[in-house]
Amino acid sequence: MTGWTVFIHENQIQEWYLVPNSVLLVDNPADMKHVIFVTPFFTENARQFITGLVNFDSNIRLSVVSQDIEENLPEPTHAQVTRFWKVEDIFNYQEMLEACRNMRDEGGPINRCLVVNEQVQELIASIREALDIPGMRPATAKNYRIKQRMKEVLEKARIPVAQYLKVDGEEEAQKALKKLGLPMVAKPPAGAAAQQTFRINTESEWDKFITEKVRGQDATWLLEQLLTGQEGSCDTFCLRGKTVFRTYTQYMPSPLEVMENDWIQWQVLLPNPAAGPAYEDIRKLADKTLQALGPEDGWSHMEWFRLDDGSIRISEVAMRPPGAQFTTLISRAADFDSIQAWAKLMIDGEFQAPKQKFAVGAAYLRGMGEGKVSAINGWEAIQQQYSGLICDFRIPPIGTPKGQTYEGEGFVIVRHPDTEVVRSVLLDIVSTVRVFLSN
Repeated sequence: MTGWTVFIHENQIQEWYLVPNSVLLVDNPADMKHVIFVTPFFTENARQFITGLVNFDSNIRLSVVSQDIEENLPEPTHAQVTRFWKVEDIFNYQEMLEACRNMRDEGGPINRCLVVNEQVQELIASIREALDIPGMRPATAKNYRIKQRMKEVLEKARIPVAQYLKVDGEEEAQKALKKLGLPMVAKPPAGAAAQQTFRINTESEWDKFITEKVRGQDATWLLEQLLTGQEGSCDTFCLRGKTVFRTYTQYMPSPLEVMENDWIQWQVLLPNPAAGPAYEDIRKLADKTLQALGPEDGWSHMEWFRLDDGSIRISEVAMRPPGAQFTTLISRAADFDSIQAWAKLMIDGEFQAPKQKFAVGAAYLRGMGEGKVSAINGWEAIQQQYSGLICDFRIPPIGTPKGQTYEGEGFVIVRHPDTEVVRSVLLDIVSTVRVFLSN
């Protein structure tokens, strides 16, 4: 039915006409809530959230807008998506506005427009404002999305952050070097994850940065003081401006260090509060941070550093669910479906807080070198030894292309009430399992 919109009433076709780009997959009663989910592509993370929405326990009509093709909608959820609209450029405001208007005209008033991709947050906030859809507005979205603005807001609220300077050219960059010194971190002002972030350690690396990234380039960079110490995250569910559930993680080591060293297999530990270290100072700072940036209904991901002197610095905050299998970690820690809980919060304005029961951790399997997965050693021994603790895993099949992020090609998730047991098992996994790549 690509390209046609069909209206059905009491099993009879009432009318049909051509609407470019639109696909009507399923029709539903008009009293259901109309929810639009926006994603650039149907990545693994997007597929998880689409699946969660089609399985949502309240009646909704789910529309999907993407620049991906309809055929890539995940099965078996494909048949449960009410409407699909393909755009050529999801970052084009006018095209997105037209798509959402057409979704509204075809599917009825839009109750929520949801997005979990950080790069689209600000644009979707503008769409909500233009079409009077409930949810985060552009001013708040900018606080979370534009890193320099975020830091300015946090500094004004007396929340400690890394020293930074925004530079638009070589002269400003050299001034930043004098103020911040080396080593430092360079990142785009509106980047996401650690994929576009890198460390500048030496004068030769600085000269290379100036030559390749700054001189003669129409590009803006955010240069930051390099923070060292324990890095982790604080993932918070908020409803009507109040925290309703929160978990903490420790990164082992930092994502930036993993990106710089192919041989490192990243680990993330989500401690059990009953057995792990205290996070009271981070909790207080996290609440203050979210209030300063703009309290919103949703699931936020805040990254922090605990320096060697024990003090805390806020690194970045995103008003969207976490990636990198964190949704699974959080679900396993408290024996609930975190994606369903997010949907309930965002669509119905309700949240039933679970109780965390377990420490959970993920070991990310990452091959060295280039090419595709050619062999995996050590997995059988780990699986046999820790079968009672492993709750989720993805072992990359032979032929899997090299992963493009610090998550690598696969993962193993374990859980146990004792944080130190989980920490020990994670270390054993990354010490034992080896992923080999070859061209």
